[in-house]
Amino acid sequence: MLKFKIFFNNLIYKLYHYRIPMSLRSIHPDFIEIVVTSKCNYDCEMCPRPRKFPQKELIFSDWEKIITDPIFSNIKFLCISGGEPFIHQKLLELTELFLNSMPKLKVLHINTNGFFTQKIISLIKTLSPLLEERRIKLSLLISLDGIEEKHNYIRGNPQAFYKTTKTILALKSLQKEYSFNFVANCVLSRKNLHEINDVAKWCKVREIPFRFTLIGFFNRGILKNIDKERDWGFREEDEEYLFKILENFSSDNYTESTVSRYAHEMLRLYRDKTPRATSCPFTLNGLRIDSFGNVYYCYRKNTIGNFLNNYSISKIYYNSENLISQRKTAEKECRYCNSSYWCELLPKRI
Repeated sequence: MLKFKIFFNNLIYKLYHYRIPMSLRSIHPDFIEIVVTSKCNYDCEMCPRPRKFPQKELIFSDWEKIITDPIFSNIKFLCISGGEPFIHQKLLELTELFLNSMPKLKVLHINTNGFFTQKIISLIKTLSPLLEERRIKLSLLISLDGIEEKHNYIRGNPQAFYKTTKTILALKSLQKEYSFNFVANCVLSRKNLHEINDVAKWCKVREIPFRFTLIGFFNRGILKNIDKERDWGFREEDEEYLFKILENFSSDNYTESTVSRYAHEMLRLYRDKTPRATSCPFTLNGLRIDSFGNVYYCYRKNTIGNFLNNYSISKIYYNSENLISQRKTAEKECRYCNSSYWCELLPKRI
């Protein structure tokens, strides 16, 4: 019965997101990712971000102008990311600005490498009263790609593991006083494929929520890193162990766990060569703005415009040519994407 329900829900979901013509309904973004800074204190080899940026990043007054756009009135899920967002000197002020400009917001999510423990704790403590009053759920994703030297190597920082685990344990303790969720996330590549069980065990022993994401490679957009695939991508000799890992984390009852849902979908994609059964929010109602004012439907695709070129975010997002292009790529590309964004949102959508 459960399998039939999952099949039926996924069928309805696919029909709604992939088959119904866009002209039949208005599409308003309810999911947004905002890159407050592209700067980072790590030197990850698999990361495509340049060490120096040719243009200046947006300043606080730019964000004040951007956020007045009515498109933000429907946002329900806000993800703040980077680079490393806690490098930004006005992260707290920016977060408060975003919160006050999104009246329908239900979830505030922050991606971080976990290096700046005190800054992270301070932000949680400061924002908690406002979040509690608004009934906004706070969640954080902390990168943890290996144990000890493996994590240090992947993240290109000799203090990475110490700093990250210090933050993770501090957040675990802080949950006794404040209401928020966090998860340790492992970006799985051929460099740490055989260490994922060690990371999962480290988290399980300490009762830390754990999940993983398969590394992706792209030939366009801000995440253009196709040149890294040879060294970091899975090879034919890795497939047997990769499939075993995915099978171990997967289960028939995959609506109960974000980890098992994602593993189940990646088995379909990598082993069975079958497109994913569900869509991520960037397929049709997601929006991304980076720290240079560039606007994207998806962070894995090219920009569709820039706020600084005298355009409003709404004008860029609802541009007919942009919408048609997005629609055409959704069926061909999005269903073969290994993004894990859908994991947290799927239970509410099926």
